[in-house]
This record gives sequence, structure tokens and C-alpha cells, in this order.
Amino acid sequence: HKRDAAPPVRHGGKEEGFALSGLAHCGSCGGRMIGVSRKQSWSRKRDGGRSEAVYRYYRCGSRVNQSVCSYHTWRAEELEEAVLASIATAIDQASGKLAGMSATDLRALVKGRIKVLDTRFNRYLDGAAKDANDLDRLRRLSYPLLREGHRLQERLRVLDEAGGREALQAAWWQQQRERLTDLRAQWATLGQADRRLALGDLVQDRKSTRLNSSHVK
Repeated sequence: HKRDAAPPVRHGGKEEGFALSGLAHCGSCGGRMIGVSRKQSWSRKRDGGRSEAVYRYYRCGSRVNQSVCSYHTWRAEELEEAVLASIATAIDQASGKLAGMSATDLRALVKGRIKVLDTRFNRYLDGAAKDANDLDRLRRLSYPLLREGHRLQERLRVLDEAGGREALQAAWWQQQRERLTDLRAQWATLGQADRRLALGDLVQDRKSTRLNSSHVK
């Protein structure tokens, strides 16, 4: 996405993990957008106390590292919502893209996804075994994985039967939409690592199914 240039920010700040760091690219120069959080504090006139606020946003990494671009910035929540909306549109526009895929390639695609789901579930399970605080994370995030894996396995079993390929293709796109719906519903409760993981999944699946594989802009 392209954003109007903003004036340079003068106070200190630090970079930290953001959901779109490395996935979003500047619409002007193509450089990667990086996430930055900045803390501001100020004195309150009414009582003489101090207030603090943390601002999270993305800015062009080319400007930061190479001084070759302007200060294109997005508020973090605005860019993340714009990317989610863009992915939803891309899924709707590409729902017929598997039509020409052979049964062999379709089987490989779906088996690859099922393997990712199994790996993800085991990772959440291991985390919960090591840290009780991860139990809630396991409960929230494991159900969509298990649901998706079960549905794809069921369709995979009948792939070679009459209408099996069409049923699996339909299930694939249904899962894409449900994954995005789940992600948007859980977004506010997810940590940055889980947001990034889920977004990376959706972007990668766009590439593997021959959708528009240009970088998120």
C-alpha cells in the first residue's frame, strides 16, 4: 500500500516484532516495511501528573536503512486491516484457480497443507506441556487446525472418485475463507508471532496455488 509521506519523527523508538514486518512492502520503492513502536510521555496540565502512550506503526525500511525513500508510514492497525481485506478480495477472485490442477498436484498441495497443520498443532501442544500459560493458546488455536485438517483429509480420501477433485477444490477455498474469518475474529487476542504465522500461511498459499504472488503492498 502507498501512503502519503509523513514528517520525520524526532523522538526515540525501537523496532520490535510486528505481524507484517518482511511481508508488507512499500508501494513507492518496493522496500520492506518495518514495524516500530514509540513511547511518548507528557505532563498533564490539570494535575501536574504524567501520561504515557505507545504508538505502533510501519515505515519504509529503505528510508531507515538506505535513505532512498520518503517517510511513508502506516498506523499498524490500519495497515494490518488493509492487508486482511486485500487477502479476502484475492481469495474471492481466485477461487477457480485450482480448476486446471492435476489430481497428483492437488493431492501434493493438500498433503503439504495437512503436514503444516500437524506440525503447528504439535508445536502448540508442546508449548502447553511446558508452560501452563500456553493452555489457553492451545484451546483457541488448535480447533481451527483440527477442523481444517479433518475436512481436507475427508475430501482427500475421495479424490479419485467421481466429483472428488471438485469437492477437494471447493473444500480448499472454503478453508481459506474460514482461516481468514477465524484470523480476523481472533486478531485482537493473538500475539505478534501468531499473527505473523497465520498471515504468512495465507500469503504462501496464494503463491502455491498460482494466485497473484506479488508482494503485499
